[in-house]
Amino acid sequence: MYKEFDDFVSFFDLNDNSINRKKFHSQRVTLISVKIAEALGWSYHDILLAKQIGHIHDIGKFDEWTTFNKFGNNKFGHGEHGVNILKKNNYINKYNINSEDYNTVYEAVYYQNK
Repeated sequence: MYKEFDDFVSFFDLNDNSINRKKFHSQRVTLISVKIAEALGWSYHDILLAKQIGHIHDIGKFDEWTTFNKFGNNKFGHGEHGVNILKKNNYINKYNINSEDYNTVYEAVYYQNK
């Protein structure tokens, strides 16, 4: 999962501090998602799913920055764009997510900024 995300981010300007901040933000959200899921006593499956969602929740933000050179306040729906990225060419498969969980992932990515 981490390699796939790093591969995705590598297509962006890694010398750009905003791209790097967004990458590290996603990594922090991953860790926090796992801690919360564990504290709530979730099953292993649900903890793994929380980890996966945490890692890719802002996948649409990278194109947002590249397009507008800013985050937010530009009418760019990064949640919706993130879902489109995951659906395009079935990209979600790269993250080893159970196909039964696709809709949950799509909804989480779509609504996480709403």
